[in-house]
Amino acid sequence: RTLPVRQSPLVDPEALAGVNVQKPAQVHIEVSVLDEGEEKTILEETGETVIYARRDFPLSIEGFSEAEVFDLFAAMVTPNDPAVEELIRRAADYTESGQMWSGYGDHTNDDDGGVWDRLQAIWQAENDYDLTYISTSVSFAPGAVQRIRLPAEVLGQRSGNCIELAMLYAAAAEAIRLEAALIVIPGHAFVGVRTDQENADYYFVETTMIGGSSFSDAVDVAGEEFDETLPHLDAEEEGYGWVKIWDARESGILPLPW
Repeated sequence: RTLPVRQSPLVDPEALAGVNVQKPAQVHIEVSVLDEGEEKTILEETGETVIYARRDFPLSIEGFSEAEVFDLFAAMVTPNDPAVEELIRRAADYTESGQMWSGYGDHTNDDDGGVWDRLQAIWQAENDYDLTYISTSVSFAPGAVQRIRLPAEVLGQRSGNCIELAMLYAAAAEAIRLEAALIVIPGHAFVGVRTDQENADYYFVETTMIGGSSFSDAVDVAGEEFDETLPHLDAEEEGYGWVKIWDARESGILPLPW
């Protein structure tokens, strides 16, 4: 009789940070049981595995549903990264008050315009970095894997593809305690931010329009995209996903260490 046991082995963050391409590794497994108070080893063996690079995101994982895989995108949304904090500081210069504050307060449906004001400020601050959309998804890892740059790398390299730009914007929104979501469709992704914590209303943002369009235009385009996407999300069609970052955090999917 066999019993499958799923484990998530701990990986040294410092060691992982130095992995830029996939590499082979060995995993040593030892299983022990207590037999009348005495520990007895019942299995000990070493197996081969592959360590993906820090930025290699597997689009399919054995034993995971597609929705569960999409939820792991939340790990690459890094609101506590100093580079994201610097973006927030720059964004403060573009708000009406010259400040960036956290959360929603007692407001609903953005009745005071505070959510919009901060989101447009983030958009304008991103323009200070001369960000532009560039599609870069090549990876040499096996299987269905996409190479994804973290928000700090997007800012540092002044470019990103759709999922990278969406993650950066979601990270900035989460950093000021706004609830962000990633909307994934076949071959594309954009971001949504709730207008309050009571209703299911969002500002959707087409982040690939950074560097060439106003925030208002990016919201208009993304709103149309979401209207087209919603029936597919409701039908739970393959390739479509709705990743609520705050739900992912509650389920234990935390940001990668910066």
